[in-house]
Amino acid sequence: MLIAEIGINHNGDLDMVKRMILKAKKSNANYIKFQKRNVMQHIPENQKYKEKKNTPWGMVPYYVYKQNIELNFSDYYYIDSFCKKHNMEWFASVWDIDSLNFILNFDVPFIKVSSACITDLELLEEIAKTDKRVIFSTGMSTEAEIDTAYTILKNNKPIIMACTSTYPTQDNEINLKRIDKLKEKYPSNEIGFSSHSTDIMPATFAYAKGAKWIEQHVTLDKNMWGSDQKASISFEDLSKLSKFIAKIDVFEGTEDLKILESEKKIKEKLRLK
Repeated sequence: MLIAEIGINHNGDLDMVKRMILKAKKSNANYIKFQKRNVMQHIPENQKYKEKKNTPWGMVPYYVYKQNIELNFSDYYYIDSFCKKHNMEWFASVWDIDSLNFILNFDVPFIKVSSACITDLELLEEIAKTDKRVIFSTGMSTEAEIDTAYTILKNNKPIIMACTSTYPTQDNEINLKRIDKLKEKYPSNEIGFSSHSTDIMPATFAYAKGAKWIEQHVTLDKNMWGSDQKASISFEDLSKLSKFIAKIDVFEGTEDLKILESEKKIKEKLRLK
């Protein structure tokens, strides 16, 4: 399954959201993901009123910039209707209990726990009370922290995402072997890979290693204003990634050690004994 992580790369622009949804659909993504947070809860007091320069709204206090890129209820109502119209499913990572309750107004297939929130046990406990399946990322986390999150969320059949929380992630930080470790630790759960690389190769290799859920940040333009744009890939690359993943499923074929029908005539021609 391929998740197109729009996140906050829409910069609060609903027209941009629509364009990204349509491009994700064209790129054969299975799901679209956003981020939802109560802005004022997530800004340290000493940061709220600092001036943020060169934003689309000019120089504004940091909290204003954060509020301006946050989608409201009417935006999500429109997104929900737009996705249904185009036969796409969406969900969001929720960064606090307010945002969880907000997203539960919609019939989303999953609740996502970001790497930033994996140690927010109060939030995890509230998510565990829902009937929603959970996806959680493991960036910035110790093995003990991952185990604690899993223990709380295990009844929600969590999909556990290998992840490195650097933006963009350098090649020597990808650590695809973590997929093997997570598969070993949680054999009853599906394992995925959340990529912050600007290259589609890590996600392609992750899928080949058995991470059957791939999440990749996408952008309309890497040079566009916004904190996550440069840690994202283009929709053209997303389309390539989708094709590579589909090819891997074909390449895997069968594990049976037997002669294929297409080999039989070749066998007669080439085998002397």
